[in-house]
Amino acid sequence: MTGPVETTQSGYLNLPALEAGYPGISPSQIASFTAGGGYYQAPRIPWQYTVNAAAFYSFQQHYTVKFSIYNLTDRHNFINDTPFYGNDFLTRVPPRSYDLSLSGKF
Repeated sequence: MTGPVETTQSGYLNLPALEAGYPGISPSQIASFTAGGGYYQAPRIPWQYTVNAAAFYSFQQHYTVKFSIYNLTDRHNFINDTPFYGNDFLTRVPPRSYDLSLSGKF
């Protein structure tokens, strides 16, 4: 279980500097910032949880068979994957997956 995660810092923007013509920001974006009083709310990952399960069986003192299920509930959880892109590059956690393994010790 993870609590809410702020992906980047929220806060007030320097509106006079934006209105003076900041490259890469369109007039419609500046208008949306001005309408909100200049406050930027960063994307936020909400509360989420993941359930994993596994069962195993050992036999003949040397072998083990293990069956695992990851993301049992198949929830659409998100992680803040790569901070290189500005900390708001959200990636969906893989859907339900299965793993079957056989191991032996000699």
